[in-house]
Amino acid sequence: MSSAKLLSSSKSEQRPVTAQYITDILTSSSSFDSSELIRHILEDVQKKSSKHKFLVNVTKITSSDDSECSAASNFGAVWDSEKDGYYSFEVSSEEHKSTIVSIYWVYIS
Repeated sequence: MSSAKLLSSSKSEQRPVTAQYITDILTSSSSFDSSELIRHILEDVQKKSSKHKFLVNVTKITSSDDSECSAASNFGAVWDSEKDGYYSFEVSSEEHKSTIVSIYWVYIS
């Protein structure tokens, strides 16, 4: 069983999916394979809006038991802050220390 925690999100007013919807996808996913997880997320979110393009990024953070790990990631975009946006989640399970999943959407008319 995995858990998902929302780390950050945009202030977009017209979100095509809720954070809870993404949380449900992440916690119900049976695979932690990056490609499978991305495919699963994209299949689900594309059903929610034909007026948005979706991008998904998965970053796995691993370390040995005797060392600490850290990661830093930055993202920049020029977009319509009312219609475009993102969610970033930390997904954890017993098998994997931590996985960061970011979902971005861009409104297309």
